[in-house]
Amino acid sequence: EDEHCVICLHEIHDRTILPCAHDRLCFDCIFIWCQQSRKCPLCNAPIGDYLIHNFRSKYDYSKYYLPPLRTSPAPTAALTRLPAGSRQSRPRRRSADWGPRRRRQSLSRDREDELELAISHRRWIYHHRLYAKHIASNPYTRYKPCPTPAQISASPDLISRATIFIRRELRIWINLDVE
Repeated sequence: EDEHCVICLHEIHDRTILPCAHDRLCFDCIFIWCQQSRKCPLCNAPIGDYLIHNFRSKYDYSKYYLPPLRTSPAPTAALTRLPAGSRQSRPRRRSADWGPRRRRQSLSRDREDELELAISHRRWIYHHRLYAKHIASNPYTRYKPCPTPAQISASPDLISRATIFIRRELRIWINLDVE
């Protein structure tokens, strides 16, 4: 009987143990989780400064020291909240060599993977006919009204963000030439 990761619900690969003794986690899954929160997804206990994974024996394992959390939300934070079924489309790159050196070597590959994750996530949203819920703009929610067309055309930042969004949305349809 195989155990399954409590985050992705797939078979556990590279089991990771947290200080609270929860161990039904893939290293990839808890690594992504830790980019957003340093609390256990099961009991909400603090995770600490490192993850223990890559077990070879009782005393032979690896510690991965977590980088500091971002002070502002990552621009691709929505990508990590994918439905469990969409993970199957993501290539699973697993190795014992996790850390700053590995990430520097594959930064462009990771950006491509993030884009593919975003595209598969948007396909899933369209396939299930989901819609964004309206959130009122007020001091409590800190949301602002959508920019007007005049504001968009006057702001290079808004033009860039809109262009990136439209190109990503158009890439959802496989046979459509985006450029």
